[in-house]
Amino acid sequence: FLAIADVVTNYAYRCPARAALRSASVHDLAGAVWTYSFNHTPSCPWSAIIPAGVLDDLGATHTAEIPFVFNLTRNLPPGTGSGGCNFTQAEEQIAGFLLDAWDSMAREGRPSPGDNESAWPAWSERSGRAPLGVVVGAEGVSVGEVDYSGCDFWDGISEKVAAAAKAENGTTPTGTGTGGGATPTPSGHSGENKGGKVKVGGWILGAAVLAGVCGLV
Repeated sequence: FLAIADVVTNYAYRCPARAALRSASVHDLAGAVWTYSFNHTPSCPWSAIIPAGVLDDLGATHTAEIPFVFNLTRNLPPGTGSGGCNFTQAEEQIAGFLLDAWDSMAREGRPSPGDNESAWPAWSERSGRAPLGVVVGAEGVSVGEVDYSGCDFWDGISEKVAAAAKAENGTTPTGTGTGGGATPTPSGHSGENKGGKVKVGGWILGAAVLAGVCGLV
Protein backbone atom coordinates (compact mmCIF):
# COMPACT_ATOMS: atom_id res chain seq x y z
CA PHE A 1 0.00 0.00 0.00
CA LEU A 2 2.74 2.46 0.92
CA ALA A 3 4.56 1.75 -2.33
CA ILE A 4 1.40 2.45 -4.33
CA ALA A 5 0.86 5.60 -2.29
CA ASP A 6 4.33 6.79 -3.21
CA VAL A 7 3.73 6.07 -6.90
CA VAL A 8 0.43 7.98 -6.93
CA THR A 9 1.94 10.93 -5.08
CA ASN A 10 4.78 11.33 -7.52
CA TYR A 11 2.96 10.51 -10.75
CA ALA A 12 -0.33 12.31 -10.11
CA TYR A 13 0.54 15.15 -7.74
CA ARG A 14 4.13 16.08 -7.03
CA CYS A 15 5.62 15.90 -10.50
CA PRO A 16 2.71 17.47 -12.40
CA ALA A 17 3.14 20.40 -10.00
CA ARG A 18 6.76 20.81 -11.03
CA ALA A 19 5.78 20.49 -14.68
CA ALA A 20 3.22 23.26 -14.24
CA LEU A 21 5.74 25.49 -12.49
CA ARG A 22 8.34 24.94 -15.18
CA SER A 23 5.90 25.47 -18.01
CA ALA A 24 4.54 28.69 -16.55
CA SER A 25 8.05 29.95 -15.86
CA VAL A 26 9.64 28.98 -19.19
CA HIS A 27 6.77 30.32 -21.28
CA ASP A 28 6.30 33.38 -19.06
CA LEU A 29 2.64 32.52 -18.57
CA ALA A 30 2.35 34.22 -15.21
CA GLY A 31 5.31 36.51 -14.65
CA ALA A 32 6.14 34.66 -11.44
CA VAL A 33 5.14 31.37 -9.86
CA TRP A 34 5.16 30.07 -6.30
CA THR A 35 5.09 26.66 -4.69
CA TYR A 36 4.19 25.33 -1.26
CA SER A 37 4.21 22.14 0.76
CA PHE A 38 1.36 21.33 3.15
CA ASN A 39 2.72 18.75 5.58
CA HIS A 40 0.50 19.37 8.60
CA THR A 41 -1.94 16.77 9.92
CA PRO A 42 -5.13 18.62 10.97
CA SER A 43 -6.35 18.02 14.51
CA CYS A 44 -10.01 18.05 13.38
CA PRO A 45 -11.83 16.28 10.55
CA TRP A 46 -12.67 18.73 7.76
CA SER A 47 -15.39 16.57 6.19
CA ALA A 48 -18.30 14.63 7.66
CA ILE A 49 -17.11 11.49 5.86
CA ILE A 50 -13.78 11.52 7.72
CA PRO A 51 -13.87 9.88 11.17
CA ALA A 52 -11.76 11.68 13.75
CA GLY A 53 -10.08 8.40 14.62
CA VAL A 54 -8.34 8.10 11.26
CA LEU A 55 -6.74 11.56 11.13
CA ASP A 56 -3.30 10.29 12.13
CA ASP A 57 -3.47 7.64 9.43
CA LEU A 58 -4.60 10.12 6.78
CA GLY A 59 -2.07 12.77 7.73
CA ALA A 60 -1.79 15.78 5.43
CA THR A 61 -4.03 14.18 2.87
CA HIS A 62 -5.80 15.43 -0.24
CA THR A 63 -8.07 18.42 0.64
CA ALA A 64 -6.62 18.69 4.17
CA GLU A 65 -5.54 22.28 3.55
CA ILE A 66 -9.00 23.49 2.48
CA PRO A 67 -10.31 24.50 5.95
CA PHE A 68 -7.09 26.44 6.50
CA VAL A 69 -7.34 28.31 3.20
CA PHE A 70 -10.93 29.34 3.98
CA ASN A 71 -10.20 29.97 7.68
CA LEU A 72 -12.68 27.32 8.83
CA THR A 73 -11.19 26.69 12.25
CA ARG A 74 -14.24 26.21 14.52
CA ASN A 75 -17.02 23.64 14.85
CA LEU A 76 -15.52 21.19 12.42
CA PRO A 77 -16.47 19.43 10.27
CA PRO A 78 -18.46 22.30 8.70
CA GLY A 79 -22.01 22.02 7.47
CA THR A 80 -22.97 19.00 9.58
CA GLY A 81 -24.72 20.75 12.45
CA SER A 82 -22.87 18.49 14.85
CA GLY A 83 -19.32 19.69 14.47
CA GLY A 84 -17.67 20.37 17.79
CA CYS A 85 -13.96 20.23 17.04
CA ASN A 86 -11.84 23.38 17.02
CA PHE A 87 -8.38 23.86 15.58
CA THR A 88 -5.54 24.65 17.96
CA GLN A 89 -4.11 28.15 18.31
CA ALA A 90 -1.14 27.14 16.15
CA GLU A 91 -3.52 25.88 13.47
CA GLU A 92 -5.47 29.13 13.59
CA GLN A 93 -2.22 30.95 12.86
CA ILE A 94 -1.59 28.67 9.87
CA ALA A 95 -5.12 29.38 8.64
CA GLY A 96 -4.58 33.12 9.02
CA PHE A 97 -1.38 32.98 6.97
CA LEU A 98 -2.93 30.93 4.17
CA LEU A 99 -6.08 33.04 4.05
CA ASP A 100 -3.96 36.20 3.74
CA ALA A 101 -1.86 34.54 1.02
CA TRP A 102 -4.88 33.47 -1.04
CA ASP A 103 -6.47 36.91 -0.61
CA SER A 104 -3.23 38.49 -1.77
CA MET A 105 -3.12 36.20 -4.81
CA ALA A 106 -6.60 37.27 -5.83
CA ARG A 107 -5.97 40.95 -5.09
CA GLU A 108 -2.33 41.51 -6.09
CA GLY A 109 -1.36 38.44 -8.12
CA ARG A 110 1.17 37.25 -5.54
CA PRO A 111 0.88 35.38 -2.22
CA SER A 112 2.98 37.84 -0.18
CA PRO A 113 0.90 40.89 0.76
CA GLY A 114 2.47 44.30 0.23
CA ASP A 115 6.23 44.38 -0.27
CA ASN A 116 7.04 41.40 1.96
CA GLU A 117 8.44 39.16 -0.79
CA SER A 118 10.55 37.21 1.70
CA ALA A 119 7.39 35.74 3.28
CA TRP A 120 6.87 33.62 0.17
CA PRO A 121 9.75 33.65 -2.33
CA ALA A 122 8.97 33.12 -6.00
CA TRP A 123 9.84 29.70 -7.39
CA SER A 124 12.98 29.27 -9.45
CA GLU A 125 15.21 26.38 -10.46
CA ARG A 126 18.34 26.19 -8.31
CA SER A 127 21.27 24.13 -9.53
CA GLY A 128 21.75 21.12 -7.27
CA ARG A 129 19.17 22.33 -4.74
CA ALA A 130 15.42 22.14 -4.28
CA PRO A 131 13.38 25.27 -5.04
CA LEU A 132 12.28 27.51 -2.21
CA GLY A 133 8.67 27.90 -1.18
CA VAL A 134 6.41 27.92 1.85
CA VAL A 135 6.38 24.80 4.02
CA VAL A 136 3.43 24.22 6.35
CA GLY A 137 4.22 21.73 9.09
CA ALA A 138 3.42 20.88 12.69
CA GLU A 139 5.50 23.85 13.86
CA GLY A 140 3.67 26.33 11.65
CA VAL A 141 4.62 28.13 8.45
CA SER A 142 8.18 28.72 7.27
CA VAL A 143 10.18 29.31 4.11
CA GLY A 144 12.04 26.18 3.07
CA GLU A 145 12.95 23.82 0.27
CA VAL A 146 10.10 22.11 -1.57
CA ASP A 147 11.26 18.68 -2.64
CA TYR A 148 10.57 17.60 -6.22
CA SER A 149 13.32 14.98 -6.27
CA GLY A 150 12.56 11.98 -8.44
CA CYS A 151 10.46 13.97 -10.90
CA ASP A 152 12.92 13.57 -13.76
CA PHE A 153 12.17 9.85 -13.61
CA TRP A 154 8.40 10.29 -13.38
CA ASP A 155 8.36 12.87 -16.17
CA GLY A 156 9.96 10.21 -18.36
CA ILE A 157 7.25 7.74 -17.40
CA SER A 158 4.55 10.31 -18.18
CA GLU A 159 6.02 10.96 -21.61
CA LYS A 160 6.11 7.23 -22.38
CA VAL A 161 2.51 6.78 -21.24
CA ALA A 162 1.42 9.76 -23.35
CA ALA A 163 3.27 8.44 -26.39
CA ALA A 164 1.72 4.99 -25.97
CA ALA A 165 -1.76 6.50 -25.68
CA LYS A 166 -1.20 8.57 -28.81
CA ALA A 167 0.04 5.55 -30.75
CA GLU A 168 -2.94 3.47 -29.64
CA ASN A 169 -5.80 5.85 -30.39
CA GLY A 170 -4.26 8.51 -32.59
CA THR A 171 -5.17 11.36 -30.26
CA THR A 172 -2.93 14.01 -28.77
CA PRO A 173 -2.40 13.16 -25.08
CA THR A 174 -2.32 15.64 -22.22
CA GLY A 175 0.44 14.12 -20.15
CA THR A 176 1.99 15.37 -16.94
CA GLY A 177 5.60 15.50 -18.08
CA THR A 178 7.56 18.56 -19.11
CA GLY A 179 7.63 17.80 -22.84
CA GLY A 180 6.21 20.27 -25.32
CA GLY A 181 3.08 18.18 -25.95
CA ALA A 182 2.06 17.87 -22.33
CA THR A 183 -0.43 20.07 -20.55
CA PRO A 184 0.48 19.95 -16.86
CA THR A 185 -1.99 20.47 -14.05
CA PRO A 186 -0.81 22.58 -11.11
CA SER A 187 -0.60 20.67 -7.86
CA GLY A 188 2.36 19.40 -5.91
CA HIS A 189 4.12 17.68 -3.09
CA SER A 190 7.02 18.11 -0.74
CA GLY A 191 8.76 16.12 1.91
CA GLU A 192 9.52 12.45 2.39
CA ASN A 193 6.65 9.99 2.07
CA LYS A 194 6.00 8.28 5.39
CA GLY A 195 2.60 6.65 5.03
CA GLY A 196 -0.50 6.44 2.90
CA LYS A 197 -1.63 10.04 2.76
CA VAL A 198 -2.68 12.18 -0.18
CA LYS A 199 -2.44 15.93 -0.32
CA VAL A 200 -2.80 18.19 -3.28
CA GLY A 201 -3.49 21.77 -4.17
CA GLY A 202 -3.21 23.91 -7.24
CA TRP A 203 -4.50 27.30 -8.32
CA ILE A 204 -4.20 29.66 -11.25
CA LEU A 205 -5.33 33.08 -10.06
CA GLY A 206 -5.20 36.08 -12.33
CA ALA A 207 -1.72 36.60 -13.68
CA ALA A 208 0.06 34.30 -11.25
CA VAL A 209 0.39 30.60 -10.66
CA LEU A 210 0.50 29.11 -7.18
CA ALA A 211 1.27 25.40 -7.21
CA GLY A 212 0.34 23.59 -4.06
CA VAL A 213 2.07 20.66 -2.57
CA CYS A 214 0.38 17.77 -0.97
CA GLY A 215 0.76 14.05 -1.65
CA LEU A 216 0.54 10.47 -0.49
CA VAL A 217 2.78 10.40 2.55
